[in-house]
Amino acid sequence: MEQTAIAELALLVVLGLERGPKTGPARHRIEELSRILNRLCADPRYPELFSGQTGFAFTGTLLVWLALNHPPARWGYPRERIQQLIDRTAVCYLPRTPYRFIELSYFLERGALRHCLPSLPSILRLTSFAFPFRQDAAEDAAVYEHTHLVFYLTGFGCHALAHQSVQQRRRLTTRTASLLDLCIGQGHADLAAELSLAHECLKGSSRMSHGRGWAWLERTLRPADLIGCSDEVFFSRYHPVLITALAGVLFA
Repeated sequence: MEQTAIAELALLVVLGLERGPKTGPARHRIEELSRILNRLCADPRYPELFSGQTGFAFTGTLLVWLALNHPPARWGYPRERIQQLIDRTAVCYLPRTPYRFIELSYFLERGALRHCLPSLPSILRLTSFAFPFRQDAAEDAAVYEHTHLVFYLTGFGCHALAHQSVQQRRRLTTRTASLLDLCIGQGHADLAAELSLAHECLKGSSRMSHGRGWAWLERTLRPADLIGCSDEVFFSRYHPVLITALAGVLFA
């Protein structure tokens, strides 16, 4: 779980530095998180955290590389090595669910890295967006797929949902709101945070709404430490706080 916690912190730093305020307290907080990330990556344990032969290990490495302005000397992943991994190994083709290929493509293109992944429309045909969705039977994994597809297909709220008709966008916006109500009713803080951020990405406004999801999270959430974070603490406290912070950086 520490691997995931670092990768999620890197995402907040990447988007915060790029799209967050350029001055003021929020900017100082993002810069401090960037320094924390640099210190973590100078830790001798770091290569072990991301050296596994899994799709997530490579995506995590890619995310951290995007976030580091001045990588620590001991960090072993300069641009040249990452491009070599893409060109000479199977890191891009390790087993992933289809939406994780869309996630990988999004970060590769942010880093201007060459790749031979299939086109976005061809991958989308294999995701939940291409099939009927039963909310009453939706498992957590299906809801996470929904939110992540919204994030990457809108560029985290930079543009309208890509490769979807106006009617499909309306249907997905309605689905997001319904799932948010369901997850609040279940007390599922992590999915409530993800769905609240997905709603912000879909609504087509640069200003953050004051919806039910954020109000419920404000009453519910407590911060958690990055290091030594158990699965339960990660999903109930650490990750929802990061997602809420990301929404504030992008839309507040």
